[in-house]
Parts: sequence; structure tokens; C-alpha cells
Amino acid sequence: MFNCYFSSVFTKEDLSTVPTNSTATDPTQGITEILIREEMIKKKLATVQQDRAGGTDNLLPRLLANIQNEISYPLWFLFNKSMIEGAVPEDWKHANVTPIFKKRQ
Repeated sequence: MFNCYFSSVFTKEDLSTVPTNSTATDPTQGITEILIREEMIKKKLATVQQDRAGGTDNLLPRLLANIQNEISYPLWFLFNKSMIEGAVPEDWKHANVTPIFKKRQ
């Protein structure tokens, strides 16, 4: 039902005018231009809104903020390995999306 509703209210754009990327990178080379530093991860973890509920992984933002020093290196390693290999873990490709109605203004 959601799919029928959303497809009825969103417009379909003409994709024939979208330019193609002629400088596509070789997927075997990874994404080496993006630099992720451990300090960047710590900063993001320090700024999470701690009064929010946990996600599907049941990790509370307060917990993530409190253990930022302990998990920043493993996350840094995982993110950079993903960039070097040009792939993400299979679990990252799944998401639970819940549409939330907002009244029109």
C-alpha cells in the first residue's frame, strides 16, 4: 500500500538528459580519494544525540558516545578497508525504512 501511495505522489523524471560519468573508476582499485581519519570518527561519535533511541542494532547513542575512544580505531579500520576494497559488508546493504506521515503545512 505504501508503494502504491508513494509512486502516485512522486513524479518520474526524464533520465535521458542525465550525463554519464566518462571518468568512472575501476572498481578493483577501491575508493582511494576518500580519507577517513580516526579523529573524524571520534568527533562524529561525540556529537550523537544521546537522548535518542537505539537503531535496529539496539546500540544506544549514549553508549556509542561513551565508548568512542574504544571503538574509533576498529571503525576506522573497517571503513578504510571498505574504501580500499571498494566494497561494503553485506549487512550494510540492508535497511529498515519506515515512512512517517507528516501533516501538510
